[in-house]
Amino acid sequence: TAELLRRECEVIVCIGIGGSYLGAKAVIDALSSSFAWIEGNKPIMVYAGQNIGEDYLYELQTLLQNKKFGIISISKSGTTTEPALAFRLLKTQLEEQQGKEAAKQLIVCITDAKKGALRTLATQEGYKTFVIPDNVGGRFSVLTPVGLLPIAVAGFDIKKLVAGAAKMQEIMTDPESEYKWLGDYVWTIANGQGVTLSTDMAAANEGGWRWAVHAFFNATTGANGAAGTDFTEAGKPENWGPYY
Repeated sequence: TAELLRRECEVIVCIGIGGSYLGAKAVIDALSSSFAWIEGNKPIMVYAGQNIGEDYLYELQTLLQNKKFGIISISKSGTTTEPALAFRLLKTQLEEQQGKEAAKQLIVCITDAKKGALRTLATQEGYKTFVIPDNVGGRFSVLTPVGLLPIAVAGFDIKKLVAGAAKMQEIMTDPESEYKWLGDYVWTIANGQGVTLSTDMAAANEGGWRWAVHAFFNATTGANGAAGTDFTEAGKPENWGPYY
């Protein structure tokens, strides 16, 4: 599936909100050149459904005119407003530009195994699908098809990524490891113990911090007592909502 999309598309639109796109974006940004979008790398990965701004959607649809693009639509239910709206608009545009049958080959849905609006639509239309596991929360889903398919489409080796994640889990939970402090740190902030301010000067890691805020915190204090704020471009109201 990833190879087909890479071969056939100039642009891939990854549709999702919160954990449905932040994890993949964090990995892709971290592993890509900061200027990949102007270096001619294909396909170009763009995102939709993370906001409901009419300007953003209009500009995206204008960009996609006369381009061969594919869609990865990620939603457990298929009824979340922002991604549902984006998918409806872009699905229609793709069908108008490529024809319904050709468009069907360029749309992939990642959703619930059996139920939900997106599952129903994907079955009716005959789209390729992958399953969001029931026992994995959206914000921790980057190592499921939610994150792995977009990362593979972006051209990265997901087998090595998963192997590296497994190795890091082993290292961070080993009492004798010099990096066990990192595992303890993650557990501490996830359980709302103490006050933590973390910074990173690497531009490529910006997406990772946005994902971390979403993964470990809520906009307001959650059930586990943790609260977090993303101060990156915090002055722009349009940047507040999608991260929580």
